[in-house]
Amino acid sequence: MAVYHSKGDPAIVAFVATSYADLVLLFCSLWLYNRAAAGSTWRNRLKASVWTLTTLLTFSFAYMVMGTAGLTLPVALLSQSTTG
Repeated sequence: MAVYHSKGDPAIVAFVATSYADLVLLFCSLWLYNRAAAGSTWRNRLKASVWTLTTLLTFSFAYMVMGTAGLTLPVALLSQSTTG
């Protein structure tokens, strides 16, 4: 439905597709993480993948918001560095 409402904008279609894929991979990783034995190497690798997928999703949403607000990347980085 989101792709239909994007009116053919390839950036929106790519954002929606990658967001859905990221969410599916994130939920699968969380499910596997909960089933893995505590302290195992597999669990540590899954933890790293969960962090990576969460970061990717956060940055992709931030990038889309930044684009709709009309900010460029240098302006956004400057504003974030001066407010912190």
